[in-house]
Amino acid sequence: MVDFGSKELGKLSNKAKQGRQEYEEILKYEQRQEPRSKFEQNIQDLKQQIIEDYKYDYRNILLENTRLAIEKTKEYNRLEKFSDNLENAIKYNIMEILQSIVSYGIYGIYDVMERVAGSLSDFWDGVENAREEMELGGGTKEQRARYWKNKVWLTEEMYEDTIAYRFQAWEDYAPYWYWIEHGNYFSIGAFPVFQQTNFLTKSAREIETDIDIKVEEMRYQEEEEEPSPEEDEVQDYYDQQEKNLFDEAQERFLANPDQYQPGFVFNRYKSLEDECEYKIVLTKTKLIGRRKIYKR
Repeated sequence: MVDFGSKELGKLSNKAKQGRQEYEEILKYEQRQEPRSKFEQNIQDLKQQIIEDYKYDYRNILLENTRLAIEKTKEYNRLEKFSDNLENAIKYNIMEILQSIVSYGIYGIYDVMERVAGSLSDFWDGVENAREEMELGGGTKEQRARYWKNKVWLTEEMYEDTIAYRFQAWEDYAPYWYWIEHGNYFSIGAFPVFQQTNFLTKSAREIETDIDIKVEEMRYQEEEEEPSPEEDEVQDYYDQQEKNLFDEAQERFLANPDQYQPGFVFNRYKSLEDECEYKIVLTKTKLIGRRKIYKR
């Protein structure tokens, strides 16, 4: 990533301003509203219950989209450290991320990421730290861009030293999420150039949709007759069997991860919930997941 001056940095930020402004408008609107009605509060309580119950599923959605996005960005798929820091920021702050989606919609995720993974200001602090440590100050922005492209990027040792000094300032942060989300194709002098992935808003939209569906399902279920103790006992049994199968697959994979390739089927089972058959598989991002078996 090339080092830009403040004028260019202002131009880069414009790309995300629309989403940020929408988020801030939602905040202002929320602040002006009267206290929620009992119905609205009930919906909010249901959403809170859902994100607590499905936080690991939603975390996996974010992680999978993050890995796919990093694969598409030539700069940030070069060193594992980039993906490690960004994935950790998501893993360790998943509830705060989900709360922002529930409260403020898909663009609320940007505000959280600035807090837990760093902002553009943090990104440039890392760039400046690397320049100072390597005594590369001075020169015009055009000269710095050429130096990055023709010298640093092409020299493995120099590149790794540069990134190490950036992480010295970033520590556990991953402020480059901004570039992975929005791309740098609109930035004069950027190298290597890559398009936006929208991995955060895509994930947030997918999660928000799933939450809304589950809210409707839960409201419908509440209107139905309460299950008998016997039915509860049967459901608990099937839930435990399903959990055991997933735990067994996870243990097998962790014991020898190199033995298994994406698509490997660990087991099959029939769900009592929808009476459909499922297979427990290793996804392409090497997570344990399930896939419905469609009969021909």
